[in-house]
Amino acid sequence: MPRLALVTAKEIIRQKLFYAIALVALVLIGVGVLFGTSALYDPKRFVYDAGQASMYLFGCFTAILFGASMVPKELERGSAYLLLAKPLSRSGFVTGKFFGLLLVGALLVLGLLIPFALVYGLVYQGTLNAAFFLGALIDVGKLGVLGSLALALGTFSTPTLSVMLTVFVWLIATGLEPAATSARFIEIGWMRAVVPALYRALPNFGIVAADLEAVVVLGVPCPVWLLSLLYLALWSAVFVLLACITFERRNLVR
Repeated sequence: MPRLALVTAKEIIRQKLFYAIALVALVLIGVGVLFGTSALYDPKRFVYDAGQASMYLFGCFTAILFGASMVPKELERGSAYLLLAKPLSRSGFVTGKFFGLLLVGALLVLGLLIPFALVYGLVYQGTLNAAFFLGALIDVGKLGVLGSLALALGTFSTPTLSVMLTVFVWLIATGLEPAATSARFIEIGWMRAVVPALYRALPNFGIVAADLEAVVVLGVPCPVWLLSLLYLALWSAVFVLLACITFERRNLVR
């Protein structure tokens, strides 16, 4: 399985789409640096937020796009049948694919973090505090959740539908916290019941390290970060397990 994860990571990195995503992310980071001086508020803060947002967004795009097409693509070109003909279980196949995808997401975030830190320091004489690096670590955990969900959907659905459903869950996971908080103000009765139910049943990124910088400044103990990462790891494990169960039950006869 570790070897399959490394092979999967190499396959993703060799694809043109991966380089296109990384290039666009670098361009947006550069644009944020160039336009930081014209920001309406603190230029350093503007560049700081723009860099963090770029790494997170394009990391999510990578996890969703490649996660959704990973299994269907392997089945289409027949390489999955060759791998499964060896002493490799279907669950091992899916798990190896997930860890390869997670490795690529972590490398992408790290690859964008290094040039951003250099430019941010040279142009704005700013230093990235612990909150930024902890935020990057949390973002990798979120990529794991989205990638595992896209992978699970891709075991029984088309890549296009898997991407659409994963993006839908991503939007819910990101905006569910304020929606659930204000659910009592919703006038439609059934929505007042549905929103809190989704809040409890789906991943909620809003409760994971909501304000990283404030937490670091206030000195919140390390277990808070561990709980955040464990929460994301738990959801990733749930989706990987779902992917394994679905793929085990799928009829692969061509």
